[in-house]
Amino acid sequence: MSYPNPTYKRTRAQRDQDSLFTEQKALRKWTLRQIADALAIERSIDGKETYRISPQQVGIDLRKVRRKWQQEAIATVGQQVHEELRGLDAQERELWAAWEKSKEDAQRSLQESIKGGQDGGARSKVQLTKEGQCGEPSYQRLILEVRERRAKLLGLDAPTRQEITGAALGSQVIIYLPDNQTAMPVVTSGAAVDVNIIEDKKL
Repeated sequence: MSYPNPTYKRTRAQRDQDSLFTEQKALRKWTLRQIADALAIERSIDGKETYRISPQQVGIDLRKVRRKWQQEAIATVGQQVHEELRGLDAQERELWAAWEKSKEDAQRSLQESIKGGQDGGARSKVQLTKEGQCGEPSYQRLILEVRERRAKLLGLDAPTRQEITGAALGSQVIIYLPDNQTAMPVVTSGAAVDVNIIEDKKL
Protein backbone atom coordinates (compact mmCIF):
# COMPACT_ATOMS: atom_id res chain seq x y z
CA MET A 1 0.00 0.00 0.00
CA SER A 2 1.28 3.46 -0.86
CA TYR A 3 1.04 6.17 1.75
CA PRO A 4 0.19 9.79 0.86
CA ASN A 5 2.85 12.34 1.61
CA PRO A 6 5.60 9.80 2.41
CA THR A 7 7.89 12.59 3.60
CA TYR A 8 5.20 14.17 5.78
CA LYS A 9 6.17 14.52 9.43
CA ARG A 10 3.53 14.78 12.08
CA THR A 11 3.52 17.69 14.45
CA ARG A 12 3.87 17.14 18.18
CA ALA A 13 0.14 17.77 18.61
CA GLN A 14 -0.69 15.24 15.88
CA ARG A 15 1.57 12.61 17.44
CA ASP A 16 -0.10 13.12 20.81
CA GLN A 17 -3.57 12.85 19.26
CA ASP A 18 -2.58 9.74 17.30
CA SER A 19 -1.14 8.14 20.45
CA LEU A 20 -4.40 8.77 22.30
CA PHE A 21 -6.37 7.26 19.40
CA THR A 22 -4.02 4.26 19.29
CA GLU A 23 -4.32 3.79 23.05
CA GLN A 24 -8.11 3.71 22.91
CA LYS A 25 -8.21 1.19 20.06
CA ALA A 26 -5.47 -1.00 21.54
CA LEU A 27 -7.56 -1.38 24.69
CA ARG A 28 -10.27 -2.85 22.44
CA LYS A 29 -7.74 -5.34 21.01
CA TRP A 30 -7.61 -3.82 17.52
CA THR A 31 -4.77 -4.97 15.26
CA LEU A 32 -2.08 -2.55 14.09
CA ARG A 33 -3.53 -2.64 10.56
CA GLN A 34 -7.01 -1.83 11.82
CA ILE A 35 -5.70 1.07 13.89
CA ALA A 36 -3.71 2.47 10.93
CA ASP A 37 -6.72 2.30 8.62
CA ALA A 38 -9.09 3.84 11.17
CA LEU A 39 -6.58 6.56 12.00
CA ALA A 40 -6.28 7.54 8.32
CA ILE A 41 -10.06 7.92 8.13
CA GLU A 42 -10.12 9.84 11.41
CA ARG A 43 -7.57 12.35 10.08
CA SER A 44 -9.29 12.78 6.70
CA ILE A 45 -10.70 16.15 5.65
CA ASP A 46 -13.68 16.19 3.26
CA GLY A 47 -13.09 12.50 2.58
CA LYS A 48 -9.46 13.04 1.59
CA GLU A 49 -6.62 11.58 3.63
CA THR A 50 -4.27 14.20 5.01
CA TYR A 51 -1.71 11.63 6.09
CA ARG A 52 -1.48 7.93 6.83
CA ILE A 53 1.00 6.14 9.06
CA SER A 54 2.04 2.54 8.55
CA PRO A 55 1.08 -0.32 10.87
CA GLN A 56 4.77 -0.45 11.83
CA GLN A 57 4.59 3.17 13.00
CA VAL A 58 1.40 2.40 14.89
CA GLY A 59 3.37 -0.37 16.64
CA ILE A 60 6.09 2.14 17.59
CA ASP A 61 3.46 4.54 18.95
CA LEU A 62 1.82 1.70 20.87
CA ARG A 63 5.11 0.71 22.50
CA LYS A 64 5.49 4.30 23.71
CA VAL A 65 1.94 4.21 25.05
CA ARG A 66 2.64 0.97 26.91
CA ARG A 67 5.80 2.43 28.44
CA LYS A 68 3.70 5.36 29.65
CA TRP A 69 1.19 2.92 31.15
CA GLN A 70 4.01 1.15 32.94
CA GLN A 71 5.47 4.35 34.34
CA GLU A 72 2.06 5.57 35.50
CA ALA A 73 1.31 2.22 37.14
CA ILE A 74 4.67 2.20 38.95
CA ALA A 75 4.17 5.79 40.09
CA THR A 76 0.63 5.06 41.30
CA VAL A 77 1.61 1.91 43.18
CA GLY A 78 4.67 3.64 44.62
CA GLN A 79 2.55 6.53 45.90
CA GLN A 80 -0.02 4.18 47.41
CA VAL A 81 2.68 2.14 49.12
CA HIS A 82 4.31 5.32 50.44
CA GLU A 83 0.99 6.55 51.88
CA GLU A 84 0.31 3.13 53.42
CA LEU A 85 3.75 3.05 55.03
CA ARG A 86 3.25 6.52 56.51
CA GLY A 87 -0.06 5.37 57.97
CA LEU A 88 1.56 2.28 59.47
CA ASP A 89 4.33 4.42 60.98
CA ALA A 90 1.73 6.66 62.63
CA GLN A 91 -0.14 3.64 63.98
CA GLU A 92 3.02 2.10 65.39
CA ARG A 93 3.98 5.36 67.14
CA GLU A 94 0.56 5.51 68.80
CA LEU A 95 0.76 1.87 69.83
CA TRP A 96 4.19 2.35 71.38
CA ALA A 97 2.90 5.40 73.31
CA ALA A 98 -0.07 3.36 74.55
CA TRP A 99 2.26 0.51 75.52
CA GLU A 100 4.50 2.81 77.57
CA LYS A 101 1.47 4.34 79.28
CA SER A 102 0.12 0.89 80.14
CA LYS A 103 3.34 0.21 82.10
CA GLU A 104 2.91 3.22 84.38
CA ASP A 105 2.04 2.59 88.01
CA ALA A 106 -1.67 2.38 88.69
CA GLN A 107 -2.79 4.73 91.45
CA ARG A 108 -5.63 3.67 93.69
CA SER A 109 -7.37 5.68 96.40
CA LEU A 110 -9.09 4.32 99.49
CA GLN A 111 -11.43 6.59 101.43
CA GLU A 112 -12.12 5.63 105.03
CA SER A 113 -14.65 7.26 107.33
CA ILE A 114 -13.57 7.51 110.99
CA LYS A 115 -15.97 8.36 113.82
CA GLY A 116 -15.10 10.36 116.90
CA GLY A 117 -13.55 13.50 115.56
CA GLN A 118 -12.91 16.57 117.71
CA ASP A 119 -16.38 17.89 116.94
CA GLY A 120 -17.90 14.52 117.66
CA GLY A 121 -18.63 13.83 114.02
CA ALA A 122 -17.01 11.58 111.43
CA ARG A 123 -13.90 12.42 109.50
CA SER A 124 -12.58 10.97 106.28
CA LYS A 125 -9.18 9.49 105.62
CA VAL A 126 -7.92 8.99 102.07
CA GLN A 127 -5.12 6.54 101.41
CA LEU A 128 -3.32 6.46 98.06
CA THR A 129 -1.53 3.35 96.84
CA LYS A 130 0.48 2.67 93.71
CA GLU A 131 0.69 -0.67 91.91
CA GLY A 132 3.30 -1.48 89.30
CA GLN A 133 2.16 -2.84 85.93
CA CYS A 134 3.95 -4.90 83.29
CA GLY A 135 2.09 -3.42 80.30
CA GLU A 136 -0.91 -4.45 78.23
CA PRO A 137 0.23 -7.36 75.98
CA SER A 138 -2.40 -6.63 73.30
CA TYR A 139 -0.42 -3.53 72.28
CA GLN A 140 2.64 -5.65 71.51
CA ARG A 141 0.51 -7.99 69.41
CA LEU A 142 -0.84 -5.06 67.41
CA ILE A 143 2.67 -3.65 66.95
CA LEU A 144 3.75 -7.01 65.54
CA GLU A 145 0.80 -6.98 63.11
CA VAL A 146 1.77 -3.50 61.92
CA ARG A 147 5.36 -4.63 61.35
CA GLU A 148 4.23 -7.74 59.48
CA ARG A 149 2.08 -5.57 57.21
CA ARG A 150 5.02 -3.23 56.56
CA ALA A 151 7.32 -6.16 55.75
CA LYS A 152 4.77 -7.52 53.25
CA LEU A 153 4.45 -4.13 51.52
CA LEU A 154 8.23 -3.89 51.21
CA GLY A 155 8.57 -7.50 50.02
CA LEU A 156 10.82 -8.49 52.93
CA ASP A 157 9.10 -11.82 53.65
CA ALA A 158 10.40 -15.01 52.07
CA PRO A 159 7.92 -16.78 49.76
CA THR A 160 5.64 -19.38 51.31
CA ARG A 161 5.98 -22.96 50.08
CA GLN A 162 2.91 -25.16 49.84
CA GLU A 163 3.33 -28.90 49.41
CA ILE A 164 0.32 -30.74 47.98
CA THR A 165 -0.45 -34.30 46.99
CA GLY A 166 -2.61 -35.65 44.21
CA ALA A 167 -4.97 -38.10 45.79
CA ALA A 168 -5.75 -39.87 42.50
CA LEU A 169 -2.23 -40.14 41.13
CA GLY A 170 -0.32 -40.41 44.40
CA SER A 171 2.20 -37.84 43.17
CA GLN A 172 3.58 -34.93 45.16
CA VAL A 173 3.78 -31.46 43.67
CA ILE A 174 5.15 -28.24 45.16
CA ILE A 175 3.45 -25.02 44.06
CA TYR A 176 3.73 -21.41 45.12
CA LEU A 177 0.46 -19.72 45.97
CA PRO A 178 -0.21 -15.96 45.93
CA ASP A 179 -0.69 -14.03 49.15
CA ASN A 180 -4.43 -14.71 49.17
CA GLN A 181 -3.60 -18.46 49.43
CA THR A 182 -5.97 -19.37 46.58
CA ALA A 183 -5.16 -22.87 45.35
CA MET A 184 -5.48 -23.42 41.60
CA PRO A 185 -6.24 -26.84 40.05
CA VAL A 186 -3.08 -28.72 39.10
CA VAL A 187 -3.01 -30.58 35.79
CA THR A 188 -0.55 -33.44 35.36
CA SER A 189 -0.40 -35.56 32.19
CA GLY A 190 -3.73 -34.11 31.10
CA ALA A 191 -5.53 -35.18 34.29
CA ALA A 192 -6.81 -32.78 36.91
CA VAL A 193 -5.52 -33.52 40.41
CA ASP A 194 -7.51 -32.86 43.58
CA VAL A 195 -5.08 -31.18 45.91
CA ASN A 196 -4.74 -31.22 49.67
CA ILE A 197 -2.38 -28.81 51.35
CA ILE A 198 -0.18 -30.79 53.72
CA GLU A 199 2.46 -28.28 54.70
CA ASP A 200 2.83 -24.53 54.95
CA LYS A 201 6.29 -23.33 55.82
CA LYS A 202 8.84 -20.68 54.95
CA LEU A 203 11.62 -21.57 52.53
